[in-house]
Amino acid sequence: MKKKLLIFIITYKAKHRVYNVFKQINFRDLKNFITHILISDDCSKDTTIDFCKKIMREYKNTKLVFNKKNLGYGGNIKKCISYAVKKKFDYAVMIHG
Repeated sequence: MKKKLLIFIITYKAKHRVYNVFKQINFRDLKNFITHILISDDCSKDTTIDFCKKIMREYKNTKLVFNKKNLGYGGNIKKCISYAVKKKFDYAVMIHG
């Protein structure tokens, strides 16, 4: 049985960088996992969300969370880890957007 892997990308004013980071994930190396992407934006006031939506169109197992209040670096990470535990992922990997 394949293990569940969550790759969570935290963003704050990341604009185009978040899309470039996503494109560097080698999904062929992850074929032994059921891989999901969680993008957690920490209340960016720029166009970061537009780039995140582009990722969602390209990869079906993507969820986008927009924090209405800035949680800070650590708070955003904690929120993503809590999501991974709640959804019973076997592994969680953070990538900074």
